[in-house]
Amino acid sequence: MRKIAACLFFMGVTALPAKAQEPMLGCLARYHTTTMVQEDFPGSLGAYKNRPCRLTINVGGVGARAPSSGAKHIEFAERPKHGKISAKTATTFVFLPDKDFTGPDSMLVRYHMKSGKTMSIRFAITVS
Repeated sequence: MRKIAACLFFMGVTALPAKAQEPMLGCLARYHTTTMVQEDFPGSLGAYKNRPCRLTINVGGVGARAPSSGAKHIEFAERPKHGKISAKTATTFVFLPDKDFTGPDSMLVRYHMKSGKTMSIRFAITVS
C-alpha cells in the first residue's frame, strides 16, 4: 500500500498593511495539495468585492519547520475570468476582482518546486 502525504490548510487574512492606492487585503482560503501525485487539488477562495485578496501558500508543510524555500515560481495555468491575478513571490499571489463584480469564478494555480515537482490547486472563487 502506497502512502500519500497531504496537507489541508485553512487561512484567513485580514487587516494587513496596505499601500496608499490599495485598500486593506482580505480573503479566506482553503486548499489541499501534495507533490506526490499529479492532479489538480480542490481549493476555495473567498474574496471581497472591489478589494485585493493576497494569499501565501505554505508549500513546505505545517508550521515554522516548513519554510516555503522549496518553491521556485507560480504559474497561473488558468486565469480568473472576472479579475486579475499577479504573483508577488514564489508562494504568494494577489487576486483583484473586476470592479463591482460579485459571484463565482475559478482559476488553476500551479506551484513549481526547485525539485522539479509541481503542486496544482484549482480554486473555486466566491466574490461577495
